[in-house]
Amino acid sequence: MESKPVGAVKMSPQQRAYKRNQQKRQKRKIESPQEQTERRALQRERADANKEANNNRRRTNRSEESPEQRECRRTSDRIEKQQQREKSRRRKNFSAHVKLLISNAARAIQVTNVDQTCTTNREHRSQVCLVCDCFLMGAYPNGVPSMSIENIKQHRQRLSVQSYEEYYGITLKEALKKEYTVPGFEGILLSTRSRKISK
Repeated sequence: MESKPVGAVKMSPQQRAYKRNQQKRQKRKIESPQEQTERRALQRERADANKEANNNRRRTNRSEESPEQRECRRTSDRIEKQQQREKSRRRKNFSAHVKLLISNAARAIQVTNVDQTCTTNREHRSQVCLVCDCFLMGAYPNGVPSMSIENIKQHRQRLSVQSYEEYYGITLKEALKKEYTVPGFEGILLSTRSRKISK
């Protein structure tokens, strides 16, 4: 049985265009400076000729159109320009929105900086609630929610060791009391993992 020769693989239009472009690139790599100048001049001439031909065809079509067609074309052109302006405006608004989000993210990440000046180091640590000893989840570009010393001391009765022991009817160990004692707030159960966020 005779074997039939295998035909060439059929390429898609995209593959043929890609192959042509690759061949053109290879050819341009070995061009001399004079050949490059001639090729670019020829490209400019072709572009000018195509532009002139398109303008002549557009003028011919406009001279042959009726008043109704002319009005319809002008309306279509006006709508198209309005759509282009709207797209441009949306693109600018989107870019501004992205810049705002980047700025907010930059401010939010600096909230976790251990150094309050945010300039001397790059060490970060998560914010922890002073009262419940839980991580503060999420970003706070406008500042982390905080409490003043006066606000904390106003709730001393609720947060004290004594009220905790009376409510649960137990006695806390000294090691546990020490673990939840913050300097300046003795006798109150607070998180030692929390830290001061204002200067």
